[in-house]
Amino acid sequence: MLNQSYNPAYYQDRRQPGQLTTYLLGMGPMPPPMQQEIAVATANYMLDNPAAAAGIAQPAPGPSNLRENSEDENIDPQLRPQQVGLTLSQNTHQNMPTGSILVCMPINDKATRDIEINTSITLQDFVSHVCANMGLDKTTAQIGWKSNDDPKCAPACQLGTEEDLKSAFRNLIKMKNNLRQTKEGVMYIIHLNPKPIEIPKKKTDGNCTTDFAYREELQIVQEKLRCAEHSGINQWCYVSSENPQQHIKLSLEKVTLWTHKMVYDPDIDHQCIIPPNCLSLDQLHERTARSGGKKTGINAMPHPIHVNINNNPLAGTNSSNPFLYPSYPASGLKHTISFSSNNDTNSESLSISNILEELHMKYPKLNFPQYEDVLAEHGILYAESVSDFDKDFYLNLGVAEGTISPFLKGVGKALHCEKKERKRAKTDNKENKWSRQESVEL
Repeated sequence: MLNQSYNPAYYQDRRQPGQLTTYLLGMGPMPPPMQQEIAVATANYMLDNPAAAAGIAQPAPGPSNLRENSEDENIDPQLRPQQVGLTLSQNTHQNMPTGSILVCMPINDKATRDIEINTSITLQDFVSHVCANMGLDKTTAQIGWKSNDDPKCAPACQLGTEEDLKSAFRNLIKMKNNLRQTKEGVMYIIHLNPKPIEIPKKKTDGNCTTDFAYREELQIVQEKLRCAEHSGINQWCYVSSENPQQHIKLSLEKVTLWTHKMVYDPDIDHQCIIPPNCLSLDQLHERTARSGGKKTGINAMPHPIHVNINNNPLAGTNSSNPFLYPSYPASGLKHTISFSSNNDTNSESLSISNILEELHMKYPKLNFPQYEDVLAEHGILYAESVSDFDKDFYLNLGVAEGTISPFLKGVGKALHCEKKERKRAKTDNKENKWSRQESVEL
């Protein structure tokens, strides 16, 4: 007990048997408190009032400190003045917060700065101090705060007026002086109106050739295929030496594929006189077939299958009956195989638009077709060109970071499946060719 004149022996034998029951039934006055009850009340009072536990001097008891609405005459008069003085002192302390508060300000996404700030600071000085450390414009920046006890998802309290700042200091000082509080009160500064993060765009001159992996080769092909009669944006023509009057228009996809084959296939003509077979030009294939008709075996019909029905067993050698087992010359067999072979260079490569559509069906929320125009502007029109670039390249193009990995895996899987399919078709085609060259005798 803070009052030194208190004598516990005075209350020791004051309560008579049945006196508390009489009070609870409303038939008598309240009995005086026992020594144990006073000790419990004193301990609770010190826990709720840290200033009293710390030994801060309290105002002297007097009539002005007594509560006017006190109607209970049985309260110990020795406790009443001290309690009223502590209440007045606490009200004054809440209105005028004193001390220092630890303020945590974010410098960037990874670093923070902790500074002790006195609670007597004004709002203008506080905002100027915070904006100077955070590198913000104090005329436009909006500052808020959160304490270390607030959850991460809780909204921040705005610091717009002097009262907002004083209220924040009062709450933090109360948290700091509370003996039951294990954490120290820390003010975390929140920037309420940050600028949106802009993804830096790669500077281009409007021509996709500047950002292409094999830019020099593409420029060579474009110069070779440039046409004076059909001039335009992304438009070129192939003119054969056999028929100079006929122009076959080529799009950017065809020119890009031509360049890709020229880079990775040393047998491709660098003068752009003979186009690669992978372009799949209908008119060009017809003209090539007509010009190559003089070659042996190009237009040769496959040998007929001989089926002989008799009762004789199968002959052991071809010399017994040369009509049943005709001997094919090596040259004819070679031309027959090359005529119907399905080489992987005779078919068009996988288009990037088809792959984006398939990925969109599997991942509809990622919206893969929106990147088709961006990829086309940088010359990525076929699946083979995707592996020439890394993840940072697609991130700079504006592709979402979580979309790059499914995109690269999907393209790799499509190329692998296409390779297996071509291999299987080539194997089946070989088996069909050899079966046509055998004679079956029943």
